[in-house]
Amino acid sequence: MSDSPYIIDVTLETAQALLIDASQQQPILVDFWAEWCGPCQSLIPILEKLAIEYNGKFILAKVNSDDQQMLAQEFGVRSLPTVKLVNKGQIVNEFMGAQTEEFVRTFIDEHIDSSALEQQDNVEDSDHLKALQLIQQGEDDQALELLFKVYQDEPDNIDAKMDMAELLLRNKRIDECSDIINTFDDHTKEDQRVKIIVGNIEIIKRIADLPDIESIQQQLKDNPNDKEALYGYANHLMVAKHYEIAMETLIRIVTLDATYKDNIAQSTLIEIFTILGNEGDLVKTYRRKLSNALN
Repeated sequence: MSDSPYIIDVTLETAQALLIDASQQQPILVDFWAEWCGPCQSLIPILEKLAIEYNGKFILAKVNSDDQQMLAQEFGVRSLPTVKLVNKGQIVNEFMGAQTEEFVRTFIDEHIDSSALEQQDNVEDSDHLKALQLIQQGEDDQALELLFKVYQDEPDNIDAKMDMAELLLRNKRIDECSDIINTFDDHTKEDQRVKIIVGNIEIIKRIADLPDIESIQQQLKDNPNDKEALYGYANHLMVAKHYEIAMETLIRIVTLDATYKDNIAQSTLIEIFTILGNEGDLVKTYRRKLSNALN
């Protein structure tokens, strides 16, 4: 990872905070790359040079597509390198393949307006942004302190409260996370991001009553068709964010017994679809698999 504060690495867990939320402050240039990709290695030095040169007018967010396959899939990446520009929470432009410095500079300049210069001084002093940077650095406790300060100073700052709830969830501080969620009005609770947090809270609560994953794996070794063990395994996979394997496991339960525990496999699949935003190739694939398993 670069020493520059304007170059960051992003994972599935930090994407909402570092790509979507942070893009409210300044544009985020997201580079999807891989170690084996020659054109990626040619492009990276150009992107890093410009990120440093532009001195905070945009943030370069690097995504290792081999390590973060689900994130790449959610962003619709089909080839490498792919570079997408996120501004105000939306993808506003993109390009694929290795490009010249002149091309990339023009690409960036089209989306950096005069307001970026006005915002720059404020960005450095934003406790919320500092908290997002601390999350990226793995300093969760310090990030939570700052987010709590933002919460006290700006009780109506919905994004900061969501970031705090997600961070509490990541640290398994479920009761505190639930307390934050309970401060949202009914309209905010319908937000996709809040639904994802609530869904994950329910999953974590469920696995508290389940055997550990090693015990479940042994049960499945003894009996691969043990539906209770399969369901427990799927829940552990969901907590670890291995959603595709979890969905495959749930489809297996449906195939074995579609009505098992009042259709619990189907309802859990729907939970995962919600967590994944109810869109994307992965959701489409498993909606189709579920339909086929039920017919």
